Amino acid sequence: MQSHITTQQLRLQFIFAVVLVLVSSCASVPERTCTSSTFSVRITKGICFGRCPAWEATIRGDRSVHFRPILHIEPPIEKFGTIDDATLCAIADAIDSTKAFETEFSYEMIPDAPKTAITIEKDGRSTTVTWYIAPPESMRKLHDLLVTATYDRRDTDLHASSSEQR
Repeated sequence: MQSHITTQQLRLQFIFAVVLVLVSSCASVPERTCTSSTFSVRITKGICFGRCPAWEATIRGDRSVHFRPILHIEPPIEKFGTIDDATLCAIADAIDSTKAFETEFSYEMIPDAPKTAITIEKDGRSTTVTWYIAPPESMRKLHDLLVTATYDRRDTDLHASSSEQR
């Protein structure tokens, strides 16, 4: 017996294949999570000769944020809050791309320039990278993400009480 496929059957098979591809491509992909109890990153912006805002902020792997003003920030109140998973994942990726645990960083002190330090604690290891004026190229993305997630949010998304995190 010879099988005979009509043009209409071919069209229906094609339409079914296209619908199947479209439906399967819209399947939900689980959202990435980067929370970790073995991770934290702290940025410290030091004082300068003048009125540079000096502050320190820590982001932990549970998404918690602690912002502490040191000098020239009004009001001088510690603030607390959280960041979303996407921001935490971006910070975790930026940490990995810095190669901070594998690279030796050394920068000369510049008198009267504000000192910035980023301390990374991950999986039982700790490293601190310090610089003056502008961050080294490998630290720029991490620096910018940390400033945006902490200093830039201190008056809008962070609160004077840590009770939200307990």
